[in-house]
Amino acid sequence: MLFVALGLVVVAGLAYRVYFDRSAADAEKELAAKVRAEGSWEAAEKLGAMGVRVAPTMASLLEEQKWDVRMAATKGIPKMAPDQAVADKLAAIVADQTDAKSLAKALRTSAAEALGAMGAFAIPHANALFAKGDEASRAMSLYVVTHIAYYRPLDAFAAEDLIRKGLADEAYDVRDNAKAAIDWLNDHFKNKRPGDENLLDAKQKEFLAWVRKNAGWSNTLKTPEQIEAEKKMAEEGAPSGGAGGADSPMGPG
Repeated sequence: MLFVALGLVVVAGLAYRVYFDRSAADAEKELAAKVRAEGSWEAAEKLGAMGVRVAPTMASLLEEQKWDVRMAATKGIPKMAPDQAVADKLAAIVADQTDAKSLAKALRTSAAEALGAMGAFAIPHANALFAKGDEASRAMSLYVVTHIAYYRPLDAFAAEDLIRKGLADEAYDVRDNAKAAIDWLNDHFKNKRPGDENLLDAKQKEFLAWVRKNAGWSNTLKTPEQIEAEKKMAEEGAPSGGAGGADSPMGPG
């Protein structure tokens, strides 16, 4: 009886897997059709949320002729896991500067954001953009890196050279994008996932120290510990002492 029961469990599991795969495939087709027909951002985001399994579909959407379809795809891609083929398609859109119309520029910008969400797969493309040498390409390169730092902060350490060069660049837009990358990295390790610092090697920790030194707005944010301390003081009815007071969670000015 035990073997019969185990056999029934296995058969039921396989049947459920077949049903799930078929249902997922149907949902993928339905959502992709909606993106192609309507350029729906909502459908594209739901499609991306299905994971890396939809990468071939997303790659095909990026090849569509209709602007709104490709734009929708770039909005859904950050929802899925990184994929090399999708990163390559996005990079081709970002690198194409032949069309100076506003819609084409908007698509390139959105594609650059989605490319950053591809993490490590985006770094060779960011390097290639920076190597072009012109200001627009350098700025776009660091814009991609900014979104690597936002979506995949641990992958951004492989872009250390780009971030350092970007911060020292003569062009304002390049420096500004580099600063944004620095702040998103600092925010991640300071506020979102401070424990991730334990995953870094010695060289990466050295770069993180440089990031912290050069961070701007993210250094002014209160840490969870500071927020909790202020909440405790408020509950106890103690005076805050001011932002720079000696007894303040912010420390003396």
